[in-house]
Amino acid sequence: MLSRLLAPTTGAPTTLVPTIRAAALDAEAARPNAYPPNCPVVTARHGTATVVAFDAAKEAYALETATHERVTVASDDVVTATVQDLYVYPIKSCKGLRLASSAVLPIGLRCDRQWMFIDAKGTFLSQRKHPSMALIAPEVDVTAAEALTLTAPGMPPLCVPVLRSGVEHRVRVWKDYMQGVDQGDAAAQWAATFLNVPGVRLVRFKDGCHRPCEDAFAPDHATAFADGYPILIACQASIDALGAAAKHPVEMARFRPNIVMTGTPAFADDVWDCFEIGSVRFQNVKPCSRCSMPSVNPATGEKDDAGAALQSALLASRNGAQLAFLNKRANDVFLARTLSRSTARRSRLATVSKC
Repeated sequence: MLSRLLAPTTGAPTTLVPTIRAAALDAEAARPNAYPPNCPVVTARHGTATVVAFDAAKEAYALETATHERVTVASDDVVTATVQDLYVYPIKSCKGLRLASSAVLPIGLRCDRQWMFIDAKGTFLSQRKHPSMALIAPEVDVTAAEALTLTAPGMPPLCVPVLRSGVEHRVRVWKDYMQGVDQGDAAAQWAATFLNVPGVRLVRFKDGCHRPCEDAFAPDHATAFADGYPILIACQASIDALGAAAKHPVEMARFRPNIVMTGTPAFADDVWDCFEIGSVRFQNVKPCSRCSMPSVNPATGEKDDAGAALQSALLASRNGAQLAFLNKRANDVFLARTLSRSTARRSRLATVSKC
């Protein structure tokens, strides 16, 4: 199982600045950055392979290739896994912000899913029923978050001062109830006009509110307005493989991850366990089950043929029965992994950065 995801230098600082830093998988072996046994890797000469063992003295890997051939390669032949992109989604189910670095809080990346639109009953709105939400592009300074600017095609930008107290609503995300602070009539009217949803309100996750994650998977962890867990990680190679199967280009934005990895085989995150990026330790919580939202084209806010082909490809190769995930239901499909910040490092405020 994957143990760590570390910067290649030892003694990484608690807070990483947004500079170019490579990250490598590590199993706390004698030499830093050694990939652990059973970890899928990409090699320069043999393509995708699985680690059998690492010889620290010789700095060489014993690998099993995709054709089940046993080979030994120098450590330099194994491609380094790196963080390709970082995203936060300030408003649940709306467009994301691409970042160079992000602070990691116990409830997720700073400013991620801190706001959401609710209906008159307090239930969250999402692209599942309102695909045009994909076109709402919030802008916010994630380091201060004193104001949120709403933008969308055909709408005037609206600057919404962040209200941390005031009118509160009892709001619902799936089966969970929590408190949200209303962000004012101007934001509500703007959203109602664009989405054509009477009674919609914009709320912010109330400071100090505690929404625990499911005990079966992430005991003693919490999140804000995310579906269930603080962070989502995905591998670029997985999206590329799905695009090839669907015979359509697939945008990573359809899957809305926070952390995008490159330099890994497709679906390598299926076997990762605990790992680190820089100085931040993460726990791989569970596979992410996917709903109909990847069917929505993030550029048009409409479901399209590429999305339908993508759903078919997921059902054909990534269903619960094939992967033996969770309850093994054949009509559940999975891509990417949900994460929590490990309690071992929870006391530290740290950042992750693009490599």
